[in-house]
Amino acid sequence: MSASISAEAVALGAAGVTLTWQHGGTQVFSPLWLLDNDLAFRHPRTNQRLRELRSLPAQPTVASARLADGALHLTWAAAGLPPTVFPLAWLAAHGPQPAPASEHTLWGAELQAALPGVPWAALDTAAGQRALLDDLHRLGWARVLGAPATGGVVLQLAERFGHVRATNYGRLFDVISKPDAEHLAYTGVALAVHTDNPYRDKVPGVQILHCLQASLDGGGETVLVDGFAAVEALRAQAPEAVDTLAQQAIPFRYRDGEADLRWTRPLIELDPYGRPQAVAFNDRSMAPIPGAAADVERFYAAYRGFAEAVHAPERAVHFLLKPGDAVIFNNQRVLHGRDAYDGRRGARHLQGCYADLDAFDSARRLLAAG
Repeated sequence: MSASISAEAVALGAAGVTLTWQHGGTQVFSPLWLLDNDLAFRHPRTNQRLRELRSLPAQPTVASARLADGALHLTWAAAGLPPTVFPLAWLAAHGPQPAPASEHTLWGAELQAALPGVPWAALDTAAGQRALLDDLHRLGWARVLGAPATGGVVLQLAERFGHVRATNYGRLFDVISKPDAEHLAYTGVALAVHTDNPYRDKVPGVQILHCLQASLDGGGETVLVDGFAAVEALRAQAPEAVDTLAQQAIPFRYRDGEADLRWTRPLIELDPYGRPQAVAFNDRSMAPIPGAAADVERFYAAYRGFAEAVHAPERAVHFLLKPGDAVIFNNQRVLHGRDAYDGRRGARHLQGCYADLDAFDSARRLLAAG
């Protein structure tokens, strides 16, 4: 926040407290919002509130407002409420705002010409860590190049920035081709792009896959698709389809001998500005959809449009994970899959784990703060 921010006038009215900024524009602040956000009632280290809303008047009245020393000074009509002081820079940063610019860079196959990648050794530096976390935040995925091709490194990578999310698959899982496989992931067949674990009440936000051994025939390339770009492509063609997929909750299920997992969520989640903030796309885990025939038909039409956007060739990037390489991706934005390979010619072996995205975002913010 800049200390040079200044206001030229303040006025009280029925709508609230109006500030007219020196460089143009006005902002109107709710009296209750101002009282609830009084900086004097915040813990100095954690910034948590030190009083509850229930202790405040439901409709507080500002008795006076004045500008002095780069701050807004308020007194309150209700007895017992101390004066409130807000630095103008704080109000400018936290008050009513237009929709912020998106921090996500949408991408498609054009990214193939300049794939992100950070050397493993660079992660010992703050600059290397920032580069990796910035890629993850901006693009939804990042790549680590040349890590040791030894077991357990994927856990080290997750714990460098956050905490491993244990699931019914364990803290660490192996994706390895083998005969008589019980899962398609353990064969050489192509895997269509998808997001993992939509059947959980909290979807793991980050997935990391680390290559220990690559297929000898050169196949088995990793395929990634920007789900947010697919949403916007669908919106451009059929905006009503995006609305349908954002409003219709879909049941997802997973069951084996050790787990019976179920959750219901929309395929597309939008933020308050209507932009995509999460996608769930997993054909194999969708359960039968309840609802009237007309509603189900409308959903399937929208779902087909989304599937076509997701699988459009211009949407995907392909790259081979070499032994030691790892890919980290936002599992609620980036869909992942795999090209086919000949599993008879040497085992392709990846190790993976899950983590929570908020820890990686926290690490990025702390690094940015210096």
